[in-house]
Amino acid sequence: MMDAGHRTIGLFLALALGLTACSGSINDSISVAAGEQHEGALATVNGSIEIGEGATVSGSLRTVNGGVRLGEGARSGRAETVNGSIRAARGAQFGGGATVNGGIELDESVVVSGDIRTVNGRITTGPGTRIDGGIATTNGTIRLLSSDITGTVATTNGNVHVLDATRVAGGIHLRKRDEGDRVDKELRVIIGRDSVIEGPITIESPARLFVHESAVIGEISGAEVERYSGDRPE
Repeated sequence: MMDAGHRTIGLFLALALGLTACSGSINDSISVAAGEQHEGALATVNGSIEIGEGATVSGSLRTVNGGVRLGEGARSGRAETVNGSIRAARGAQFGGGATVNGGIELDESVVVSGDIRTVNGRITTGPGTRIDGGIATTNGTIRLLSSDITGTVATTNGNVHVLDATRVAGGIHLRKRDEGDRVDKELRVIIGRDSVIEGPITIESPARLFVHESAVIGEISGAEVERYSGDRPE
């Protein structure tokens, strides 16, 4: 069975061969000016994609070597890249996203109607962000601030910080690491002040599980709970 990383890479190889299906480029960056509307998808191979403040793209945003940026209040379909980060400014809305080598950074009040995934990269969300799907990374930390996640939060070689009254409906999964994986420091799962984990917390690799005294959690497997008070565990 192919793992998530190989499936993602396969997806983008198909992208590189299929640019004729949308408005595309090979070696140039693509930008949509503030307030403009674009019908259909946008794609490039060697370049970034930038959607200006308040602009709308009805289709997906796809590149191979470059980042994807959505300005404040911008809207688009799914955003995907292989070598680059995905960033969405305050109030942006898009249909999920994935990258292989890069992080995903969401500012305040971003709305995502789908999963967000990375293989080698950090995932962060700002206050008021809502993700109608799951969050997953293989080699990266996940940090969620005052956000609402309807799916599962999962990682293999990274910490998970669920902070400041974040709700995760689908639970948390720290996946089992391969025997050859090396982690430089002890992994931590932190459930912060007033946060709520409605689904199960499943820990399949060695890690410490810290839960704030005000947090609400459900079923736990694979780790002992260490309760704490204050801003952060010791």
